[in-house]
Amino acid sequence: QYTGTGDEALVDLVVEASSASGAYGLPGEAPYFSAANGGLLQDLGYKADWAAAMAAPADEGSYVTPGISVLAAEGHVYAIRTGDGYFAKVWVKSVGDDLGVTLVAAYQTLQGEMTFKK
Repeated sequence: QYTGTGDEALVDLVVEASSASGAYGLPGEAPYFSAANGGLLQDLGYKADWAAAMAAPADEGSYVTPGISVLAAEGHVYAIRTGDGYFAKVWVKSVGDDLGVTLVAAYQTLQGEMTFKK
């Protein structure tokens, strides 16, 4: 779970590297995502192509419980519903040996709009 760094008002998605031993079958030494500022996060699964996920889910109940971190898996797309009602998606392009994450991201500038252009 994200514990804060002082810049919380500026972020919707936090990338954390954990070196703790894994729980629930998840790897311990791996990068994790968590939503911040009232945002919601959902793993849309593995996508071979960035454009394969063109919309964020509408059902808030399908997103991870706020405050819970999820594994940042290479090739997966994550939908983000920001605390102020905007949507974004990130695709994990790669995860480095140092647990650094290379992302491709899109942010929908129309509040409430859940679809993305290619």
